[in-house]
Amino acid sequence: GREALLPSAADAITVGDQFACALLLTDQVFCWGEGTGFQLASHDILSEPTPVEVTGLPAGDLVAIEAAGRGTCVLSAAGERYCWGHSEEGQLGIAPLDQLEPAPPVAFSGPVLEVLLARPEYDGVLCARMMDGTVECAGDATIVNATTPIGARGLFEPYHYHLTTPTTMPLLSDVLELSLGNSFACARTSVDVQCWGDNSNRQLGQGGTGTTDIYVPTPVMGLGTIDQVATGGYFACISTAGTVHCWGDNIS
Repeated sequence: GREALLPSAADAITVGDQFACALLLTDQVFCWGEGTGFQLASHDILSEPTPVEVTGLPAGDLVAIEAAGRGTCVLSAAGERYCWGHSEEGQLGIAPLDQLEPAPPVAFSGPVLEVLLARPEYDGVLCARMMDGTVECAGDATIVNATTPIGARGLFEPYHYHLTTPTTMPLLSDVLELSLGNSFACARTSVDVQCWGDNSNRQLGQGGTGTTDIYVPTPVMGLGTIDQVATGGYFACISTAGTVHCWGDNIS
């Protein structure tokens, strides 16, 4: 591959679908790569082989950046979230429109600890882990597979439709860590790990050979308190006391 030359050192780099963005130590953001999904915030849909600065962001104090399929979000120290990119179905929480430049911040209901985008999704889901242990999400979280043929249910139970603004997930609380896979999610609480969504590869950790989807957060069998949880496309892993355990898709 080729080097991406940035004007100063990067604090964080995040990669989406054929594009990347960097948050510099100077609190500037630069993006490059595929641009046809509005993901470069360059006021155009042209692709850019070299990093281009994202304008329209608040001056200073940006603390995090996250890219997914065709969208990117940054989080300020004040808890404001600015997003741009593909949001046809509201997955960036900025109303059902594509964004050529950073959208004005849409306030969550309270202080935000972390913003996550579902990386494997072509369209995507945006969720925020809140200071009080709750979770707010937006986007298209419906599941279409053998056990959910009409795609009317998914990650946002009890909501069965797209959410165009961040909405509290009423079945989640005491969330210390959240990880989004491909149409499934796992949350670490103070007492267990809960997973829900697509179970086609038994990635929800329920044991046995069943692959029926589960729409409500359900404790993973055989686990109590752990140190960390992470998800891939169709698998999940946890670490506890220096030991890693995984379940789900093992093809690769």
